[in-house]
Formats: sequence, structure tokens, C-alpha cells
Amino acid sequence: MNRAVISILFLVLMTSCSKNSDSTETDNNLKAVVLPDHFQVGTIKGDTVLFYLPYGTNLTNVRVTFALTSSQSLSVDNNSLLDISIPLMVIVSEGGSKRKYVLKAVVPRDKPVAVQGVWVSNVGSNALSSADNIEQTVKTIDELGFNAAFVVVYNKSKTLHRSEVLKEVLGAATAEENMIYPGFDALGTFIEKAHAKGIKVIAWFEYGFASHYTGMPNPILVAKPQWAALDMNGNITLKNNFYWLNGYHPEVRQYMAELIAELVSEYDVDGVQGDDRLPAMPVNSGYDSYTRQLYQAETGREAPSSDSDGEWMQWRANKLTDFGERLYDTVRSIRPACIVSWAPSTSGWSYQNYLQQWDKWLERDIVDIISPQLYRYESQGIKAYTDLVDKELRDVINKSPGYKARYFPAILLKSGSYVAGETYIADCIKYNRSKGIQGEVMFYYDGIEANRRVFRAFYPVKASFPQH
Repeated sequence: MNRAVISILFLVLMTSCSKNSDSTETDNNLKAVVLPDHFQVGTIKGDTVLFYLPYGTNLTNVRVTFALTSSQSLSVDNNSLLDISIPLMVIVSEGGSKRKYVLKAVVPRDKPVAVQGVWVSNVGSNALSSADNIEQTVKTIDELGFNAAFVVVYNKSKTLHRSEVLKEVLGAATAEENMIYPGFDALGTFIEKAHAKGIKVIAWFEYGFASHYTGMPNPILVAKPQWAALDMNGNITLKNNFYWLNGYHPEVRQYMAELIAELVSEYDVDGVQGDDRLPAMPVNSGYDSYTRQLYQAETGREAPSSDSDGEWMQWRANKLTDFGERLYDTVRSIRPACIVSWAPSTSGWSYQNYLQQWDKWLERDIVDIISPQLYRYESQGIKAYTDLVDKELRDVINKSPGYKARYFPAILLKSGSYVAGETYIADCIKYNRSKGIQGEVMFYYDGIEANRRVFRAFYPVKASFPQH
């Protein structure tokens, strides 16, 4: 029995003992009924115990654990596999009295329409490094009920696929030398394997407007030094240990638009995704001569000495939103069925730090899937996550009836050596469902095996992927 179930039963029993310590009356009340393999605690209403389970759950073979006092006994074996596909009567006996309870499973009538996805990276992972590894990756994703994979296609000035656009920028002899896995078409292989399993593939342009990580090679800025973003001191913009390209410069914008258009034209991807680096720029950027001159020409003012000046922030944020619309229109003009997904930082914080006003993206209808990175660690407690969900629902999502159908928050599953535990991930998913959020995206693939039981419980069948 897992620790979460033990904790629930212990607390219920202790509370019961405390309440009845001065009474000899026997009420034959059930204290709790738990489905440990499904991370569910039954709702007891009179003589009925209700379980709210996902569409597609196998109800004929469910492990049921009852919290009993030492003097109570059951008509069924405790912690055994039971058939609850139809109402099941159990009898609790205590002393000479008996009480009947009926266990009922409540499941949705229709399959959910949702993104239940996972990010797949080449960083700290071998998931994409060979055909065999890709086959195993897709197999695991399929077994655990995910219906979408967000696959990295661009980082560290390299692409998962053969890119003539990147070759031209870097002045390379061949496109193959700029591939993450030179000579191996990992993206094409992944698409073939995933589509055979009914899994959507979203191409994730991880670095976006970021150039390179501190201490790492920076071939783009070596080839194109005029593309560097600058802070107010004239240094290359540095944020969160990343140096940045100038996302306000027309050449940088053209490069990014062409890089995305090339992939959408040549690969059967189901969508593309930018994150907290696309469309995004750090708030301490924009002090290069081009952007300063553009700001002055359009506003009649000089760029202020404070990078958090309200008008200056809004002007830059508007430029990023405009570019997001350009990318959206570019993708849809090439392949109308190809979706555009954005995974910015959480609302408010994303604007203050990366000038991402994703509420405006929703308003302008330039996003099909919005997956803000609600990354919190298990040690922070579930409330750290639920508070973010509540804030986003209040500040953005609940402002329009159509927004929730596009909202699938991203949950931190793994980071470095950290892997979230089952109880935490289950609680995050349960909270999403309690708020009418039918899906989420997990960051990232290499943490899903440790949480296999959770995903088998909450994704018993693949959700229907949203149509846009």
C-alpha cells in the first residue's frame, strides 16, 4: 500500500478514535474507502460510497481498501480486487449489528477532449538519440495514455531535423552538421512511430529567441554579431543564464519565421510550440540601436533608463504579440490543420520578466493550446501549484467561455535529479479536474516511468485531441 493511502487511513482512524473515545456506542460507520491504484478516496453519502473515475477506467478489477476500526469486519476481503462496474453492496459488521453500504462508480459519459501531453527533450535524455530509443519512447508514451508529445526540434543552435535555414545562417558546409544527431532524422522517425499509435507530435522550438547558455558555444552570434540583444549597459542581454538574440530585429524575426515555416512545410507535424523564449524577450533587453531608434520613431520618446518603465514594457510586449500573430498566420497559411501552442511562464510573472502577455494572445486568437509552465516542486506543497491554477483561472481563463478549452497547464515532473512523487502528481491532476481542466502537459518524458501508476490511473484511454 502506498504512503498516501496509509496516511489517509491513519488520519481517518485517529479522528474517529478521538471522537468516540468517551462513547461505547457502535455506529458501524465506514471511516473511509480508498481506491489506492486510482489515487481516489470515496465520497460517503449516507449508505452510499461514490467514486469519481476517469472515462475508460476498467471497473471490473478495482482494488478497494476500507478504513475500519479493530472491532469492525467486512463481507468482502479488505484491500482486494472488486467489480464495481455495477453498484456493489458490502456489509460492515460490528458486535451484533450490521450496516449495508453500496459502492458506486461515477464515470463521464463521453471521452474527454483534451491535451494529455508530455515534453520530450534531448537534454539529460536519450529519448531521441536513436531509432530504438524513439521506438521505446513512443511505446511508453502510448502505454501511459498520453495523446501528444511535444518534441524538441531546436536548441543549442542545432535542429532535430535537416535545416537549410540554419545552414544559411551559420554558413555551414552542410545542413547535417547542424543537426542534434548528425545524419539521423530523429524528427521524421518520431513522427512515423507516434502517428502509428495515434499520438500527436508538436514541434517544440525550445530556444526561440535565446542564443546560448552561459559558457556554451554561441555560433549564431559569432556568425551574426549584429543580432545580439543588448541591455542598458550595452552588454549582451543575459537572463536566467541565457544570452539572447534581439527578437525586435527584423533579420532575427525573419530567421525564426523561416525556421518554423521550413519545418511545417517539410514534416507532417501536428503543431508547433514556443515557450518562455518564444515569443519572448527579457525585460532588460531592447537597448540596441535598432530597437531604440524604432521606439523613438514610433513614440517620439527615447528608451527610458528603467527597463520596467510601463510604456516601454508595453511597447515591447506589443511587438512580441505582433510577432506571435505573424508566426500563427505563417503556420496556418502553410498547413491550416497545424496547431500553434504556446507554453509561457505563469501569468503576470511572464509579463514582468519576459514581456509575454499571453492573455492578449488568447484575445487575439493566435493560440490553439496554452500551456503555462506552472512549475513547482513537491517540497513546496500542493498549494503552491493550486494557487497558480486559481490565479490563472481568475485573472485570464475564466474571462471568456472558450479559453478553458485551450488551457492545459504544464506540470514539473522532472528537473535534474528531481523527480516528482506519485502523490504530488496525482493531486495536481485531481485539482485540475476539480476545476474543469481536462488535461495537462508533463515536463518531461524521463520522469513519467516513475509515475507510471498515476498516468495509468488518470489516462486509462487517450483523450480526444482538440480540433481547431
